[in-house]
Amino acid sequence: MTNKFIPPQTTTSTRTSATPLDGELLYDTDEKDLYVGDGTTTGGKKVQTEGSPTNGTILKHVTTPSAPAAGNTIVYGKSDGKIYKRAAGGSEEEIGSSNGFTLTATKTSNYTANNKEEIPCNTITTGAFTITTPTSGEFAVFDIGGTTPTTGFGVNNLTITPASGTIMGTISYVLDVGAVRRRFILVGTDWRVA
Repeated sequence: MTNKFIPPQTTTSTRTSATPLDGELLYDTDEKDLYVGDGTTTGGKKVQTEGSPTNGTILKHVTTPSAPAAGNTIVYGKSDGKIYKRAAGGSEEEIGSSNGFTLTATKTSNYTANNKEEIPCNTITTGAFTITTPTSGEFAVFDIGGTTPTTGFGVNNLTITPASGTIMGTISYVLDVGAVRRRFILVGTDWRVA
């Protein structure tokens, strides 16, 4: 089986209303473009691509590039099939390596998350289900069954339940809008949605 990296998918409206973290990738389903966060730019920065793909974004295979100008981050693919980022003044870092989130297999039923997991969820196949938080840290979920706000989680909700404590001060958090990605970070005993 070939390992695939599918970045979180979102609409232009959702993407432009948030500031992605440094190195966080987002695929804009309205514009059909890939964006990378730098931690300060609202909506992230559009990734420079090569070619005209009909399904996805092509990243040119390169050797490690020179550091970009201040305030910029380069995202690129290498011949080893992995995706990397390099910020101004920084060293090369594999996206999805142990320094970041680990992409899991697609979930279609109840699942307990682990710290630093990126969890693709498909509620279209088997219906609504629940993800239970890990006991510490952070994790993210994203809808691979929805392409618009009224599909995917918008049809069959995804519920996030804390292993202990609360989520945004309540006992659960329901994702009822499709084509979204949500990151959860434990602050004290309360999970916050980023």
